[in-house]
Amino acid sequence: MAISSSSTLVLYLIVAFLITPSTSNYLSQVCIKSKYPKFCLESYGLNPHRSPSQLTAEAIYLALPIVSKSIRKIDAFLNHTNNDNLKEIYNICLNYYQSTNDEFKLSVQDYMIKGLYSSVNAAGNFAQDAAFYCESAFQGILGYVYRSTLTKDNEYLEMYGNIIVSASVHDQLDPDIPVGTRGDRCGRRKGNSRKIGEIRTKNWLSQQALPI
Repeated sequence: MAISSSSTLVLYLIVAFLITPSTSNYLSQVCIKSKYPKFCLESYGLNPHRSPSQLTAEAIYLALPIVSKSIRKIDAFLNHTNNDNLKEIYNICLNYYQSTNDEFKLSVQDYMIKGLYSSVNAAGNFAQDAAFYCESAFQGILGYVYRSTLTKDNEYLEMYGNIIVSASVHDQLDPDIPVGTRGDRCGRRKGNSRKIGEIRTKNWLSQQALPI
């Protein structure tokens, strides 16, 4: 039976992790500890000779154009709908994506330079939360259920956010910091929760201004 190219990549990852010293093969460590090892390796490519900080920065630079494209897409949806409920949903998603974009830029322009990898880790966790809350917004209007037009965007944001968390863990002094997944949502940093709360408050306030 033929083996697909994606399966070959995953097999390579597992073999590389087993035969390469753990202190040098950071790519294998990052991808195996992420929720999406196949996507992680396909995104990074097969060159294992990169430091943890290089992998962290590369993950963010891979994610930034995806986030920017999604922001433009949401703007276009906002400009072409007359449905107030959909406008509310798209504004919610736009707030999350714009904040994620800001956090990713801060990560490479400030946090990483200062060695604040816990903040980079929080940015990756925030991206995962943003994807979750944006997708949930399409079912969040009482009495209405809308088909999400941003499912694929949210999936990519979730995956890149998780890879950023996995990569940034290797740059921190504490190697036991858990990799952010949906399962450890309650353990994320207070600053991250506060930012989510601020955006949700902003979204709630914008809803109050909508015509009835």
